[in-house]
Amino acid sequence: MTKILMNSVALVGLMAACGAPASAATLFQIIPVQGSASTNVFGINKSQTITGSWLDSSGVEHGYVGTAATGSYTTFDDPTSGTEPRGLDDSGNIGGFANSQVGVASEFVPFERLASGKFKTVVNTKGKKLNSLIQGFDGRGVFGGNYVNGSNVDVAYLGQNAKATKIVKLSLGNTGTAARAVDNAGDIVGWYLNTSGIQTGFLVSGGNATSISYPDASEASTVMEGINNKAIATGQWTDTSGIVYSFTYNLATGTFKPIKIRGAKSFTQAWGINDLGEIAVGSDAGFYIYCTKSTCPGTGPLAAEGKEISVPKALMPSHSCADRACLVDVSQDPLKIPARMRAPILKPGQKTGPLLP
Repeated sequence: MTKILMNSVALVGLMAACGAPASAATLFQIIPVQGSASTNVFGINKSQTITGSWLDSSGVEHGYVGTAATGSYTTFDDPTSGTEPRGLDDSGNIGGFANSQVGVASEFVPFERLASGKFKTVVNTKGKKLNSLIQGFDGRGVFGGNYVNGSNVDVAYLGQNAKATKIVKLSLGNTGTAARAVDNAGDIVGWYLNTSGIQTGFLVSGGNATSISYPDASEASTVMEGINNKAIATGQWTDTSGIVYSFTYNLATGTFKPIKIRGAKSFTQAWGINDLGEIAVGSDAGFYIYCTKSTCPGTGPLAAEGKEISVPKALMPSHSCADRACLVDVSQDPLKIPARMRAPILKPGQKTGPLLP
């Protein structure tokens, strides 16, 4: 059975920058849910509505959805409790899983929360409730997910309206599969366990399955997590020492681009990506929307490379960002950011760590 690497990750203290790539990129710090001990982000749609999870003071996980620029959120819980939203479509439907506190995928309860606020447990074509999780959507409300069968094997599928409709079968030799996102063209990304039991990313495009592994000598495993309608996918890879990194993958050219959050030491996890190229990213240095060649939430066009972008203080709660802007160009020197703005805010005894891919 699949286990979570760590039950949750903590909200960053305030602000951090990332390693400067060749082209301009900016980080928009997620505004935390008011009163939360930590707030994570997993999905963003074309309207810059985001969804993710937050922890209360007792360590219970809840869901939220709302406008990234203002932090105007609606919080919610699946009836099963332990709610972790993983993605949303442009209509506001959200996918994820409940019972997250158990840390075992075969005991998770996958859900689709409709834009109306109604929860539906995901079922198969016979109406039987499934386990594990669902994640990314296309423009028609089709989502990717997986369940764990009676032999403890992960099975990838596509679904719609809280129902699994199609099993994703790979021609690649495997001992388990998981779909994580699908685009309007029907391209699917996710991960599979190869015949040696190693997590490896996959892309199904035009009916053909391609294995994706990050091209680094220290790569130990790779997973794909998101895809947009501009032929850009997101993924994560782990090195032989257990550090998790993230990247974008261009379907047209087959090229990778690293996502570097300066100050992140043990993990950086890229999740959903919208058609503007904005990516939900979590790390041990903070939780952000990574904005590239688009507009960051609430700011209009990106500033020129090397320029810091400010956001009105009125948009930020009093406990967030102090007297600094909550948008910072990736070329910002982290040594100029006060330590109190870089240290994670943890509840007593909580550790930071990557989440189940």
